[in-house]
Amino acid sequence: MKATAAMRRGNILYAPYGFKPATILVKEGDRVTAGDPICTIMGMEESITTPVNGRITKIHIKLNQAVSWDRALVTIEREAEAVGSACHR
Repeated sequence: MKATAAMRRGNILYAPYGFKPATILVKEGDRVTAGDPICTIMGMEESITTPVNGRITKIHIKLNQAVSWDRALVTIEREAEAVGSACHR
C-alpha cells in the first residue's frame, strides 16, 4: 500500500491533498510512531501517515466526509526525543 505523510505545523497534522477517508486507524489517546497510518483513502490503496512520534489528542476528520487539502486531520502531542538517556554507574 502506498503511504503519504501528513503535513505538520505545530501539533496539528494536515491533509497533503483532498480525499475521503475510508477508515480512520487511530483514536484519541493512541500512541503513534512516525510512519504509522492515520487513515486510508477511499477508492485507493493508499494511507496517510504521521511524520512524528506522539499521542493522538484529537481527531478532526470523519469517515466518508470529504477532506480538503490542508485540512486538520489530527492533533498530536509530540513525545520528547530521548537525549542522554544512558545511565553511568
